[in-house]
Amino acid sequence: MLTANQYVADVSGTTSTGILLAAALTFNANYLRVVNTGTVALRAVFNSSAATTAGYLIPAGEDREFYTPLTARFSLLTTSTSTDGTDWRQARVLALGG
Repeated sequence: MLTANQYVADVSGTTSTGILLAAALTFNANYLRVVNTGTVALRAVFNSSAATTAGYLIPAGEDREFYTPLTARFSLLTTSTSTDGTDWRQARVLALGG
């Protein structure tokens, strides 16, 4: 029987400069799925809890699956700096591993 660890999170909030979601998992994940349900594009970065615009682009309304090397850290960020409340950062994250 195979047993896998699972991490599931829903994150949301208005955007402003410097807002970052970073997660440190209690296991090494080799599969991550990010569903961007917000109004702005997100960037996904693996093996780091630091933000960078060099991460994988996930446009608003789309999802991405990543079969990564084992990683226990990832972050999501947006480059939006809106403070008027119209840009909304929202994502669902699923990480699986063992």
